[in-house]
Amino acid sequence: MTAMKPKANWKDRQLTKSGVVEELPIEWVWKYWTSDVNNHIALEDGAHMELDELWNVLIVEGMNDPLILRVGLENKRMRLEAGNHRIQLLRRHGVKAVPVTVQVRHLCGDNAPEPMTNGTVDFPFPSEGLKISEMTQEYMKPSDVFWSFEL
Repeated sequence: MTAMKPKANWKDRQLTKSGVVEELPIEWVWKYWTSDVNNHIALEDGAHMELDELWNVLIVEGMNDPLILRVGLENKRMRLEAGNHRIQLLRRHGVKAVPVTVQVRHLCGDNAPEPMTNGTVDFPFPSEGLKISEMTQEYMKPSDVFWSFEL
C-alpha cells in the first residue's frame, strides 16, 4: 500500500523555483528534528491546532513550504528549524522523502537569533563536516551543504 502524501504545493514556492529545495530521505532528516517541540501548533492568524488536526489540513490543503534545516557555521550546530510537526506526521504516515532547504546562519540553537521553533534540541555537524565554511547565501540546496544523506 502506498503512503498517503500531501499535495506538493511547496513546488510552486519561490525557494523551490530558485533551486534550493531537494527531497531528502525522511529518516536522514529525522535525525535532526527538534524532539522537544510541543504538539500545540500556533498558526499565523494566532489560532492553534493539535498535531493530529494538522495531518487533515495537509491532506486537504497540501504542504505549502519545505522543511528548513538550519546550520550555524560558528557554533557548528544544526537542527530542523521549521517542519518539526510535519516531519512527525509524514514519518508516521509512511512518507519516505521530504522537501528540505538549508538555512545558513552564523549560529543555530534555541539561543540563536530568530528561532522558528520552540524546541531546544540541536545537534553537532555530521562527523564529515560540511561542504561549506562561510555564508554565501541564506538558503542553499542540501546537496551543496552536506556530503552525504546516508543513514
